[in-house]
Amino acid sequence: MSRSMWSGCAIIVLALIASGCAKPEDKLVKEQLATLQQLSAAYATVVDDKSWNAAKPEIGVLGRQMGELDKKLTELGAERKDAALKKHAAELKDAADRLNIAKRKAAQTAWGVQPAKK
Repeated sequence: MSRSMWSGCAIIVLALIASGCAKPEDKLVKEQLATLQQLSAAYATVVDDKSWNAAKPEIGVLGRQMGELDKKLTELGAERKDAALKKHAAELKDAADRLNIAKRKAAQTAWGVQPAKK
């Protein structure tokens, strides 16, 4: 198991312990936050084609995990899902921003892809 996977697992465990008696929807959002952190860490390892190929399986697993978490959150009902997303909006935005930066940096470093000009 890769180093980033171990640190991500530790983050998830800590998030679950810290959430204690939190509502199920809050726990799911916290798991999403931890998964986004793991995705960012996985993308941060990408510096060339070899490291991309090494990171792809982990990125795929984490992507599927995000999908499963979203499915579980949706199953709780729109009202509960929306409330949890609203409650954690700032954290989710920060995590999504970090992931997007990691993705852009990986693309620039590994393949020389430059950001689109606005």
